[in-house]
Amino acid sequence: MIIKNFQSLAITDERKILLELLEVGLKAIDYKTELKKIGLDSGKIITDSYEYFLDDFKRIYIIGFGKGSSFIAYEIFKNLKEKYQINGCFVIDFKYEEFEDKNFVLFEGTHPFLSENNFKATKYILDYLTKEKLTGDDLVIVVICGGGSSMFVFPAKISLEEKIDLTKKLLTCGANIEKINIVRKHLSLVKGGGLAGFLYPARVISFIVSDVPGDDISFVASGPTCFDSTTKQDALDILKYYKIELDEDKLIETPKDPKIFAKVDNFLFLNNQKVLNAILKKAKEMNLRTKICESSVNCSTEKLTNRIFEDLKEPYDLFIYGGETTVQVKKPGKGGRNQDLVLRVLEKMGSKELTILAFNTDGWDNTEFGGAIGDRNTIKKAQELNFPISEAIEENKSFEFFQKTGDGILTGRLPINVSDVILVLKK
Repeated sequence: MIIKNFQSLAITDERKILLELLEVGLKAIDYKTELKKIGLDSGKIITDSYEYFLDDFKRIYIIGFGKGSSFIAYEIFKNLKEKYQINGCFVIDFKYEEFEDKNFVLFEGTHPFLSENNFKATKYILDYLTKEKLTGDDLVIVVICGGGSSMFVFPAKISLEEKIDLTKKLLTCGANIEKINIVRKHLSLVKGGGLAGFLYPARVISFIVSDVPGDDISFVASGPTCFDSTTKQDALDILKYYKIELDEDKLIETPKDPKIFAKVDNFLFLNNQKVLNAILKKAKEMNLRTKICESSVNCSTEKLTNRIFEDLKEPYDLFIYGGETTVQVKKPGKGGRNQDLVLRVLEKMGSKELTILAFNTDGWDNTEFGGAIGDRNTIKKAQELNFPISEAIEENKSFEFFQKTGDGILTGRLPINVSDVILVLKK
């Protein structure tokens, strides 16, 4: 099973149902199955908009960045290397495992905070492609996954140290992913379409795994191959709103020349809809009255908690949500947004009989827990431990809380990140 501590968590019928549904959802995001649909075996790449014949290109390159990009890029590399000359294959990702082919180059990246390693890896890839002098007869396959904003980094007018500090402030101020990535775009030479500029005039096909609510691909990994409609002023307004100081001259405008994007095909490869639909199908087989309430959650954990209790008035057994919440970190505790959400629902539960599960599909909710599950048993354990839920929320100690109650969900890091899954079940 993907959930390593399934048995110890499944102490009630309701918990077992939610854990089984999560297991089904996680198994639904199978990148190997999806890759079989695009025609690699027959010398093609079929996207939503076009059919490309690989024999039409003189040289082929593969690059990737973000959480899980190495698995997808390696699968593409394996499928193509026997028939085609791959002139370079470079990926920045976590080192989930060793890859057997020395021509597949993996740079170990860091996330959520960028690092010197990430910068050096990005620079190596860009320098290599620049020396290759790409032409219109070349193909560059780009695998873009969530976390790419941190792993694929090339500051413009700001130093790496300044950008590391600024990123920490952005990630803890409570801003959602769109706002954070608007600022990132205007500090970078590769985000907001910047990579498309580096790769021009080659044909570019981007396989995009969306971890962004609503699947606006221009915000996945800060849209390195997508046209950016935001402006430098938008970034400045966001910084001012969150009271983050930065010299305006450190911001740049993103590329706006349409010719750079004329030969770029941005292909939405995987998203959280596949997870939610698989859960919905399984829930109906269990005869649960089920509703997908929202697939593009993009708000604070407080707001989603209020939304959940409004939705609970409807005549359903199971309520499903997908997307990504935010948490304003005020204290130096340890935890993640999914664990924080479970705490807030438990705090507000009152006399209701509910079980809630919230989980990040990459298995890492800013801690070794991918998320948490909670119910009346959790509340009872907390009381026995003299660890008030309100204290865990206020002190940002959700990880410590679920360590002590034993309700954190363990899977280890998973290869695909398509944002979060939240399941709420009435008794």
